Amino acid sequence: MSRVILVILLGICLYFWFRSRRGTDRLLRSMSSPEVAAREAAQGSERSAELGLLPAEKQDLRYATAPDPAAEAALAAAGTGAWEPAAELLAASAEAGDWERRALQVELLGRAAAAPEGDGWLSAWEQARKGDADAALVRAA
Repeated sequence: MSRVILVILLGICLYFWFRSRRGTDRLLRSMSSPEVAAREAAQGSERSAELGLLPAEKQDLRYATAPDPAAEAALAAAGTGAWEPAAELLAASAEAGDWERRALQVELLGRAAAAPEGDGWLSAWEQARKGDADAALVRAA
């Protein structure tokens, strides 16, 4: 019985080893040959079109979801130095319990605060509301 289990485990290991080698070979071929990479990309675009998706070159991959108008308004206000829309945005998403959207909003606001001239609105927010958890969350992001 133990020999059968050993043979099965060996077979499984060999299967995954050959499978990983095939993927590695394909990757190396695409890296060394631009023609192969272009052909595989074209095949992917054709498959995307068959499924009704946009081609890769037309997709906007900056956001995990569709752009949020409220988040864009808060980012625009933060660019002018106003922190109140950002605070209202995070409070509303916390109240609604939409944690995934809130995480995206915090990430976007954190990027805006990390910009070379973008920290002033966050500092003003922290001064106006000492100990505000939302401001601390944006600071941490």
